[in-house]
Amino acid sequence: MWSTCGVRQGGVLSPFLFAIYVDDVIVNLHDKRLGCSVGGSYIGCLMYADDLVFLSASLTVLQQMVDVCEQEMTYLDMKFNASKSMVLRIGKARRKLCDDIRLCGVDLQFVSTVKYFGVYIESANTFKLSLLESQSNFFRSTNGIFYKCKGSMCETVMMHLFSSYCKPILFYALDSVHLSNSNLKSLTHSWHAIFWKLFGTKLLIV
Repeated sequence: MWSTCGVRQGGVLSPFLFAIYVDDVIVNLHDKRLGCSVGGSYIGCLMYADDLVFLSASLTVLQQMVDVCEQEMTYLDMKFNASKSMVLRIGKARRKLCDDIRLCGVDLQFVSTVKYFGVYIESANTFKLSLLESQSNFFRSTNGIFYKCKGSMCETVMMHLFSSYCKPILFYALDSVHLSNSNLKSLTHSWHAIFWKLFGTKLLIV
């Protein structure tokens, strides 16, 4: 989202003032009961700074949510960036043809994966994370340390570097989601594979 006026980026009060400024977006959706609810708690609209996520079990309701927010943004002299907005479908009917979701007169793109706060969510039958990007970055960072330090540092120091700088990349945010058995096997394989290459042995994840 962008606006011709607003609060100064980096200011101490800016996050609070911005939250007050755009609060009516969430309030309107909550009052209209558009989107998902769990245990009586409304979760149809998740907002962090200027990142906005709509959760809906129906594409028709999702379009209504977009329309409500677009009207509110017009009132606030703000606009959504349609080029950076996308739709991700989760469920058994995710591959069925459906009407497009329109934002600011633009048909939004349906995608197979979406990045949100550093994790990649995948279009699947159930909620699922894609680990390919984190695994790729893990191998890239590990290989960088290995080729720069091999021969000049002992294995104990290299192990400390791998655990401090590489392991967080592989396991970033995974403690907040439920991992399937296939996810766990894939992560374990990535951890074991790199150390088998470096030291000729497998190491436990600690």
